[in-house]
Amino acid sequence: MADETAAAEAQQVEVGQSPATSSAPAFQEGEKIVAHGLVGARQLNHLPGRILSFDESKERYGVFFFHDGSKKSLKGENLRKLQAPEEKELREIFSTEVASQKFKKLIEERDFGFVEFEDENLQRLVGKLLLAGYWAENVAVMQDVAEDLNLSFMPKFARAVELVRMLETSESMSDAIAQAGEEVSQDS
Repeated sequence: MADETAAAEAQQVEVGQSPATSSAPAFQEGEKIVAHGLVGARQLNHLPGRILSFDESKERYGVFFFHDGSKKSLKGENLRKLQAPEEKELREIFSTEVASQKFKKLIEERDFGFVEFEDENLQRLVGKLLLAGYWAENVAVMQDVAEDLNLSFMPKFARAVELVRMLETSESMSDAIAQAGEEVSQDS
């Protein structure tokens, strides 16, 4: 009986299928995904990629990330299928998030960059939208938004925002850039 179970599991474990004992979702080779919940590689959270393979012995998927061409081995629980969201899902997200109006205004004004992520409500909203596949049809935009969001979780994010604000309000751009450059050099 144990041999039959092992044989059945071995048959199931092809790219796109998880072993029967695993709780990992099943993904197909070539399928687009978005990474989430990563701790050791936080910079990959919210980023789109593509399934390359499944390693049965490790129960991990080989994933190619579009933004930098890197390949990582990740657990299925840290992947979500990337597809355009249902209208109902978007309505639910936008109706429950306080930053929805701010987000819509930033998108309309095309004034959306990493500095806006000093707003934690906007961080949460955009994180949900990325995982829901809001930008699934435009992976390049999704990558940019995900990278900007991920910057907001970096230890020196607040200081980076201060430097950008200083540049935006400076009367002498060259003096502001020189000051920012000195500060960055001191961090090296």
